[in-house]
Amino acid sequence: MKKKRIVTFIQLLLFLSGSFIIAKPLYKIGSLKYREMRIQKIKQKWKQYDQDTLSFVYWLEIPAVNISYPILMEPDRINLDKYPCLKFLDPQKKQNGMKTITAHRDMHFYNLKMLNDSDHIFLEKQNGEKKEYQILEIEILPTEIAERKLMEKKDEDWLILMTCYPFHFIGPAPERFVVWAKEIERG
Repeated sequence: MKKKRIVTFIQLLLFLSGSFIIAKPLYKIGSLKYREMRIQKIKQKWKQYDQDTLSFVYWLEIPAVNISYPILMEPDRINLDKYPCLKFLDPQKKQNGMKTITAHRDMHFYNLKMLNDSDHIFLEKQNGEKKEYQILEIEILPTEIAERKLMEKKDEDWLILMTCYPFHFIGPAPERFVVWAKEIERG
């Protein structure tokens, strides 16, 4: 009798564990699909909003990997949980100089791993002004080296996309996936 209870308990435990293992990815996929639908609605209404009441500074598009998100200012914990965030490494140089966009690897920047050199990135302002960037380099760097390299090049005119790496790592990742892009000047 006791042996049967133990076997039943183990079966129940295995069933619950298996359900959790299956449910977590399904929840993640569902929440990503919901977020995509919500983002499409936001994009449709984006240009109708009063710019002073809207906290989005750009719209990020990377057609090659199906990334399309509004960009918030300042990558604090709350903002990063919502959308990718823009940070100027030198606040005095908001027109020129490095622009860094950071986002979570398992939410907004999951598809970055499929980028190639020479893919294009688009940043659009609410007024319709659109800038196009070409990816010149993709690096995987230890966190400290990535931060140091960004600070060394902060005066240069780069668009940087950065997220944690490896993409399937659980917990705080030890490296950074860094995409370096330059603006394509139009005639």
